[in-house]
Amino acid sequence: MTPHLVRTQLRLPDELYQQLQKAVLDSGRSLNAELVWRLQQSFELPPPSPTEGDFDAKVIAAILRALSGAAGAGLAMEPKKRRRVKFSRGSRGDQGG
Repeated sequence: MTPHLVRTQLRLPDELYQQLQKAVLDSGRSLNAELVWRLQQSFELPPPSPTEGDFDAKVIAAILRALSGAAGAGLAMEPKKRRRVKFSRGSRGDQGG
């Protein structure tokens, strides 16, 4: 028995559409078959763990805590200020003569 198919329209960003067109050429599938295959693949993946998405935030928070602790301990976290030295004409020892 053939499954009931639903006809639909999609609006895609041009860049995504171009990527799909390349995938169609590479796979030999039709655009519809490529879209269906990719959607099916996405549902077969295991769901991400709840902590996986928080990883970046946790790492950034740990770095900020470490930096604030270093600053509180008197460690300089700011770049050193550059000293400007002004030379008057002829004071560099490069006078011809």
